[in-house]
Amino acid sequence: MAEHHASPPVLPASPTAPPVEAPFAATYPAATLVVEDNLVNQKVLVRILQKLGYAPHLAVDGQQAVDAFSDHTIDLVFMDLQMPVMDGLTATRLIRAMEHLPRRPIIIAVTAAVTEEDRQTCFAAGMDGFIAKPATMEQIMAEVRRCLPAPAASARA
Repeated sequence: MAEHHASPPVLPASPTAPPVEAPFAATYPAATLVVEDNLVNQKVLVRILQKLGYAPHLAVDGQQAVDAFSDHTIDLVFMDLQMPVMDGLTATRLIRAMEHLPRRPIIIAVTAAVTEEDRQTCFAAGMDGFIAKPATMEQIMAEVRRCLPAPAASARA
């Protein structure tokens, strides 16, 4: 039995270690909201965001998303387009029309509608980013990096 159980000063990386050394959310802090009516897509988005260090709120339609802005400060929204009650484009337009918000939230479309025309429709409604379903952690990280400047980035200059 040659096993040695002394505590090493530095633990080696393992396959079960988080995919990001420091929590992504620490570099790109944001109060997040997932707006998605499909239960599977909700779980995928919420799980990815949690792995990145976020604690997202959840809305199941555009009306709940709009209403969430009266209860919470929200910096970053992942918005489905086709939902009951109110679609994501209408919700985005209504959020953009809110004058009482302390700052303009970043809204990223998460949709199966992936033509260039769909992208342009999203941007015309006031969205800042676009992710094709099924969303991946890499896509989410890339769009957040593109749309939400890291506060630490300006400090490193």
